[in-house]
Amino acid sequence: MAPSIFPFPRSVVETGGTAELSAEPRIAEDSTLPEQGYRLTAGADGVRIEHRDGAGLRYARQTLAQLQAPGTAAPAVRIEDWPDFATRIYMLDISRNRVPTRECLERYVEICAMARYTQLQLYTEHTFAYANHEEVWRDASPMTADDIRWLDALCEEHGIELVVNINSFGHFERWLEHPSYRRRAEKPDGFDIWGGHHPASLLAPTDENAELVLELAHELLGITRSRKINIGGDETFELGLGKSKADVEARGRGRVYVDHMKKIIDPLAAEGYDVQFWADVIRGDPTLYREFGGQPTPVAWTYDAPEPREPREPREPREPREPSEADARMAAELEAFGVDVGAHTEGFAGNVKPLADNGIAFWVAAGTSAWSTLLGKIDNSRANVIDAAQVGLAHSSTGFMITDWGDFGRIEPPEVSFGPIVFAGGASWCLQANKDVDLADALSRNVFDDPSAALGRALVELGTAWRIPDGVPAYTTLSFRALTARKKELPTFPPERIDQLLATYDRALSAIAAAPARCADADVVRRELTVATHIARYAATLLPVEGGHPQGDPGLPPELIEELRTAWLLRSRPGGLERTVANYTRAG
Repeated sequence: MAPSIFPFPRSVVETGGTAELSAEPRIAEDSTLPEQGYRLTAGADGVRIEHRDGAGLRYARQTLAQLQAPGTAAPAVRIEDWPDFATRIYMLDISRNRVPTRECLERYVEICAMARYTQLQLYTEHTFAYANHEEVWRDASPMTADDIRWLDALCEEHGIELVVNINSFGHFERWLEHPSYRRRAEKPDGFDIWGGHHPASLLAPTDENAELVLELAHELLGITRSRKINIGGDETFELGLGKSKADVEARGRGRVYVDHMKKIIDPLAAEGYDVQFWADVIRGDPTLYREFGGQPTPVAWTYDAPEPREPREPREPREPREPSEADARMAAELEAFGVDVGAHTEGFAGNVKPLADNGIAFWVAAGTSAWSTLLGKIDNSRANVIDAAQVGLAHSSTGFMITDWGDFGRIEPPEVSFGPIVFAGGASWCLQANKDVDLADALSRNVFDDPSAALGRALVELGTAWRIPDGVPAYTTLSFRALTARKKELPTFPPERIDQLLATYDRALSAIAAAPARCADADVVRRELTVATHIARYAATLLPVEGGHPQGDPGLPPELIEELRTAWLLRSRPGGLERTVANYTRAG
């Protein structure tokens, strides 16, 4: 069977002889197949496709096109295929400074279609041009109504549903920083967390603020075709610290949270919308879920793999370090803010247990592990995706999401996420058939059109290089911390480890430059990955060395800042560029 087929089907039987693939296939509907399912029979007499629905026919034609690829052997086969998860979602954060151009969004849609996603969600805080809120989005190069209509049509053309994704409670920093909106904050002057002061991020749980969220939701829902919406509702750090303090003390955080979310969920459900929201708060008291109207879908997320993954060759296995003082302090602060840290360190089985034990149907959400890393943690993402899919399937979950956040301004380029997007697409389609896929090959064939597979291999190697230093921090890498954090929060490393890391980056740079990729955006891919690798290489030189000190100060030198600016504008709008640059400007 041709290894180039992706996602690989759940059932492939070679029936002997060769197949004639050139003629138009004979097509018939078969209502006995599962939703989105198909049966493809290829033999000497041609090809027959039986399908359950339009999606099944589309996926069957996709498989046939891969069988017909030049140079591909065409054995007679019988293929039966359908998805593990009926709903498969890619969520892209466009609210952390990097707003994609239309050309970049088209690239994402093409990859999502190839990997058989059913939904695309653009996580939007302040980066849509809301009619009544220009002050908030004026300098952000936001998506406009015309952009959303264009993207909605493009998604429909590719068999994907564009679903509105906003926040409804927390993560309103970019709104509340403006004086005219600050009065809406739970704690207008901000709060202390992670050793520093954080600006106000939470809307106070008031009727007025619920009406604001409904206004924003309806404006976007009026543009898209979908009758679905994700309203977020996660990380309500300040709840009970400001205007709601007395109410939370009297009734509890969970009760106050649910009562506010009901003001948003219940009206949307009454209007016929299917509502999704993050499950991290409701899992603390699942009995409150029954009070929502319309049975909204809680989405359980965690982004770290459930257990340490050993480094691949040539790196010798090493035990991960104990959490640093900085990590321990962060965990303690999160617990104080009502975040169950254990829920995000035990894998999905522990995370979803409160929901499953209370009979609540849920979806699972893994992550690309690209944000706050410079070049990604592709091995962590794979393990995280597999864990999410296994637990989701064990509990008959019908929805799988992979999230692509942009914390700290999304310094990493889109290509860093391409591997996790592709892998999660295959794993959520059929985990058993795709969990061991050669991701470098799948990327090279289906994304980069690179016969040498050099680009795919380089991305995978760059995405596992974070393991070369001795340390496994959650949701970030030590090189990223070295670029942004105080040196005293970092361990020291043997000099040979740093040399090994630098050699890995140099090897990848040579491979990227020489890769004969034939995709339309090959030059952009090479440029963006080259700049990102140079930035990661510089960050590696800041890691503290045993018996010595790193050269330079945290922050990027001017020449790399200019490279970042140039590469950013290849796929991203200018609005958030300088905010991201400010995160990485050399101290002093």
